Amino acid sequence: MAQTPTDPMVIEFLDDRCYSDGQTTNYTSILNMMGAWLRSEFGVASLLDADKAQCAAWIAHRTASKSKTGAPISSSTLRKSWQAAHDFYLWAVEADEIDRSPMKLMKGPKVVENTAVRMGDRDDFDRFSTSIDRRRYEDRRALAVMACMAFAGLRVSEVLALNVGDVTFESNFAKLYIADPKNGKARTVTLVREGMVMLRRWMTERNGSMSEHAPVFTGSKATNDIDGRLTYSCISSWFDRYRDRTGHDLPPCHAWRRFAAHEMVQAGIDQVHIETMMGWKHDGKMIARYLGDKAEALAHDAVLAALDPEGGPADRARQRRADRNARHRGRNLRSA
Repeated sequence: MAQTPTDPMVIEFLDDRCYSDGQTTNYTSILNMMGAWLRSEFGVASLLDADKAQCAAWIAHRTASKSKTGAPISSSTLRKSWQAAHDFYLWAVEADEIDRSPMKLMKGPKVVENTAVRMGDRDDFDRFSTSIDRRRYEDRRALAVMACMAFAGLRVSEVLALNVGDVTFESNFAKLYIADPKNGKARTVTLVREGMVMLRRWMTERNGSMSEHAPVFTGSKATNDIDGRLTYSCISSWFDRYRDRTGHDLPPCHAWRRFAAHEMVQAGIDQVHIETMMGWKHDGKMIARYLGDKAEALAHDAVLAALDPEGGPADRARQRRADRNARHRGRNLRSA
């Protein structure tokens, strides 16, 4: 079940800022956690009552926190905790709720861009695929969810937000429309044939009275959101059951984005198209972070029609570039 802000001022902040659904959920979780910690440690009734020392103590607490696996939380997760509090207090100043932000001069933690992101591999996916019981509804659903992450590079939040109308099946691939991604910029992603078959099998199975606005992945009463949508907690339970059943740890959800990006490189997709498919900025930073030394091997003129049906093969891209250059040369000669 999606969290509801516990502080009335957080509700006003989120309503006023109009963040994407994913960021709203993220900020709600962080600010609820921060408010609960400040109440337990300092007796602070509202986030607006916290001072600079208490906010600094909260950031120090988050820095020392551990993830579910017992490892220290990542620098990007720590940065998100700081950013949520920073944005909330900045809004409070603009709304005249407080005179000065307690985090105004507090520097945020740096994100280590070249941190290696753990990647799933083909063996991991095959082990998961063969370990599930395909007679069970939940396991068939799990396979379709994993296919969207591993073969299209979707974030788990993007998978859970998919509606029936966002999916278009072609002969050898499927197009997935991501309406509300993390960065707020909608994009269309291609799901290659192997993943398309798994997703189509799942959607065909439950294609009873589904409208185009119905969620692709629904959960049981204990594991769904208000609109019947599957939630992240349910997916986490799959990973726990897999570990209990096989003795192996399945790479986390986000690791499958790196697997998808790696597969695109292996298939000859160029950097610009990979960044577009993954919803990244066209600055090469995320490519370097996710792929390490393989990022240098990206060929910028390689385009694979199977993954980008509207692009075309590499020789067609080179021909378009040559034609464009010829037109430029012609105009230069005429102007001379």
